[in-house]
Amino acid sequence: MITEDTVWTKAGSTYIMYDVQIFGDEMIPVILTIEPGVEVKIEIGSSMIVGNGTAKGIIRAIGTDSEKIRFTASYDF
Repeated sequence: MITEDTVWTKAGSTYIMYDVQIFGDEMIPVILTIEPGVEVKIEIGSSMIVGNGTAKGIIRAIGTDSEKIRFTASYDF
């Protein structure tokens, strides 16, 4: 669970995602920033929940032409 502003950096890439939850509070959202060039591998059966109506969450992910943000499966097909 992500409960404070977090940055996923290209230097720290690759990130393995399994059931990520992003929750702030009613007044101040929590922001997950995903930098250009980051790769996120998603585990089978996982989910990402961003906010829940009262607990606010934001994903800020903006890639570039040369440094795309990639979401892929964590396993080979």
